[in-house]
Amino acid sequence: MADTSLETPLLLGRDDIGRLAYGAGPGVGMRFVKEYFPQTQQVLRIATAYFTLRGYKLGREFVAPIAQLHILVGRSEEKHAYEAVIDEIEAELGQCDTDLMAAVTDLLQRIRTGRFFIREARSMQVPFHCKIYLIDEQLVWHGSCNYTYKGLCVSAEQVSVSYDKPQVQAWISWYDQVATQAHNLLRELEKRLDQWQLLATPFDAYLKMLLLLDHLPELPKHNGAFAPAFYQRGVIARALRQEQDFGGSLIVAATGLGKTIIGAEIAGRLQVQGRIRQTILIAPTGVLPEWEQQLDGRDVRYKHFTPQVVFRKASEQERGQVHHLDKVLRQADQHTLLLIDEAHFYRNQLLVDVSAKRDSRVYNRLLPLVAAGARVVLLTATVYGTSYQNLNSLLHLLPHSPDESTGHPLPRSVRSHQQFLALPVTTVLGLPHVLKLARNRGDVDNQGRTFIQFEHERRYLPRFMRLRTVSYQLLMLPEMERAAESRCFDQQFKVRHLYSDDATLQHRVGLTDAVYNTTIGSWLSSPAAASLSLIKNLGSRDATGQRGTATDNKKRRREPKAFETPLWLASDTRQQHLAPLLTALQQLSTPADDKYQAVARIVERHCVVERGKVLLFVNRLSTAIYLKKAFEQQFTMLRIGCTVEEARGVARLASPEQRRTILTDFSPKSHHQMGRDKYEVLLCTDADGVGVNLQDCATVVNYDPPSGADVLFQRVGRILRMTTDPTREVHVYTLAPSLLTENGNRSRVAHTVRELFERITQRHEKSRSITGAAVYAPGAQTDIQLDGDIDAADFVQQDELLTDIGGLGAKSALTHTATLERYRSQAVTLPSFLLSACTYSSAQPRVIVLIQHGTSYRLICYNCKKQQLETQHQDWELLDWVRSEPTACKAPVAADQVEYEANQAVKRWAIEQQIEIGEVIKRCAIYLLPARQRHHQVRQLLRSLTQ
Repeated sequence: MADTSLETPLLLGRDDIGRLAYGAGPGVGMRFVKEYFPQTQQVLRIATAYFTLRGYKLGREFVAPIAQLHILVGRSEEKHAYEAVIDEIEAELGQCDTDLMAAVTDLLQRIRTGRFFIREARSMQVPFHCKIYLIDEQLVWHGSCNYTYKGLCVSAEQVSVSYDKPQVQAWISWYDQVATQAHNLLRELEKRLDQWQLLATPFDAYLKMLLLLDHLPELPKHNGAFAPAFYQRGVIARALRQEQDFGGSLIVAATGLGKTIIGAEIAGRLQVQGRIRQTILIAPTGVLPEWEQQLDGRDVRYKHFTPQVVFRKASEQERGQVHHLDKVLRQADQHTLLLIDEAHFYRNQLLVDVSAKRDSRVYNRLLPLVAAGARVVLLTATVYGTSYQNLNSLLHLLPHSPDESTGHPLPRSVRSHQQFLALPVTTVLGLPHVLKLARNRGDVDNQGRTFIQFEHERRYLPRFMRLRTVSYQLLMLPEMERAAESRCFDQQFKVRHLYSDDATLQHRVGLTDAVYNTTIGSWLSSPAAASLSLIKNLGSRDATGQRGTATDNKKRRREPKAFETPLWLASDTRQQHLAPLLTALQQLSTPADDKYQAVARIVERHCVVERGKVLLFVNRLSTAIYLKKAFEQQFTMLRIGCTVEEARGVARLASPEQRRTILTDFSPKSHHQMGRDKYEVLLCTDADGVGVNLQDCATVVNYDPPSGADVLFQRVGRILRMTTDPTREVHVYTLAPSLLTENGNRSRVAHTVRELFERITQRHEKSRSITGAAVYAPGAQTDIQLDGDIDAADFVQQDELLTDIGGLGAKSALTHTATLERYRSQAVTLPSFLLSACTYSSAQPRVIVLIQHGTSYRLICYNCKKQQLETQHQDWELLDWVRSEPTACKAPVAADQVEYEANQAVKRWAIEQQIEIGEVIKRCAIYLLPARQRHHQVRQLLRSLTQ
């Protein structure tokens, strides 16, 4: 579109003898400066609404060295005008368009030799808007020109000159009278300019960068919304930068570390900054009350949907959740935040998407929103479940990045956990991270326990996490082995399925036998579950379509459905093998069930003897009912809660409302309920293993093995949380069949069971490499002392461990955050603008600049030798370069060189980002001098000082 703005002409008028007499238009002020400032021999008096360093730089070369310069500043009607004037002058130190070091040096020289004075007239009783320039006692020129770069060179102003002696004397008398009543700014201005010109220590500049990168002004909160804890602030600040740079963030935070507060704070800040207008929250119903408290308390506008809704088919029912979700997604745009809690629900979507059967409904629904520019925040405690494709499935939901060769947007993908942790869009917060931060902050009580300081209380992680693997004898092992070898549990045809192979990092097609796997899983669970599986088997078709009967026509209230697929073995043959086995299982008493006896001993110890609580996870609904009845019969003094109910002889999950009530009654304190608890034992499935706080309990039992590492961590995460009790210990029991250690048994069943538990171990170790916590011990027992003595200190300070669980930047990020927390009180007192220089080990000189653009802060790196920006470095790498100790000395680099290189860096960045240079503020810059160039730089600096 054509530029229709009109050019403003410059008017200059002269008197009869050729002197400038009046003028108007842009740049008129500078024409008068050049004409009349050189005539000053004694005193140049200036009254101006604003005074800036760039204005001083423009005029200084036209003022004689012996002349005095008096500045009287007015205009603002602010309450604290004195501080405002100084702040405005100092603010120009952050501009990047022109170098000011020489002008500042000249101004300081004038101040120290008594040739510069500045007073503030803003605090007077009436507003002071005068713009007057008095040249000795010769003349006065006045008009609308401020003594600023904009006033002298840019804006259209008007000026006129008077040589009338009486009039000039009257102006001088009035000026001097006003000046005597104005506040003297000289010493404060000298102090601030001197601090900037002399260069800060490297440590102060490093500290300033840490503070601004952690810059999170307090947001107003109400209705019980919690302020972020110190360890959450760094995650939030990093996520906000990731949103700015990449449009998305994936946060992996261990259970109990406050993902809800982190997510709500990110949403609240994005909304306050105007970057979003609405939030689409996808979170389990069980954690909705916490989300409501945190989001409502920050006035975030949001709509909530459960993770399951995203999986469902499109619906035409206008009142349905699916229809509502699709409508909200269609209306969303770049001002929308997609906030997904427990994002691991979508960890297998890549497998679905590459399957020949169907596309991923999750991707079909959400990716158009991402492509439209919506911002994305994914939160989970367990990003790894069964393969590295779990990680890629979640990365697929983030805004795609341009391919290096084609420039086309492609989803990020990784082939190892190291690559995942190195991504610029991921952030990992594990228990060791938090403990190290707290210890480095000095948050250690009188007993040597490290605590986490929240707003109004101290909280502690458990002193010990005691992991126990309890062995038990499998029921009727010989009979099950014979039945398996006879193929009683085999489908007629195995089913093809797609899976991800971590060894080759490829999708592979395998064959699975669901009936066999279900039968083995039921047998591992309980006699009740095994019986139901056998009943289904006996009622299922064989290859000829013939069905058998499970109960010899005995009446049952409700027969379980048969398997849908035909089985390999003839029905009558299966009847011969399995009917006696079924009868034996149905007649089995709990004293003969070694697995039940093992868990009963755990309940006896922790509930009866120690008067505590036990949380048990099972895989089969019928197992929950079986255990409930057995516990009620054996432990009549205990109250047994169960999220599974029995109706007409069939086990089913209780309604969501009933389950929430049961969970609250089991752990009322963690749900902020004042009433007494109602249960000592809680039986539940993994349907209640996500996002629920149950830390009133300190013992969890994996009665049945979990399907993936994420499930294992989620189970333990219900109780592995911070409390106010510094003596608390957590016990984690996993029941495992003794068959695992019986290496002489080579049966098909033995191989299947061993393979199942080996997969759990492998997946646990890969997940642990990301989250940093062990929750499963393949051996008999492992005690993890989370904090308290020398071993604990080693645990939280091992650099190798922190690197393993957080990627290459974990140790660095923790070090930087801990430094800021330790010296935060010093950091907040530092000047607003700093320059510094330090030596480092690299071979080329660079400058690291922390810039402010709008409300966001970022680091940029400029290679001074190559004269180009380097964008490949992450923040933690740049902070590693500038990291200094409090005693570190400045490198021998001239201040004007530091400023020049910093400004060059920002100019280059603004050009590449297509941003006006005036929109960018240079808050802090550190020149990195290669250590081997130090001596050469000293000589060069000495030569410049003697010239």
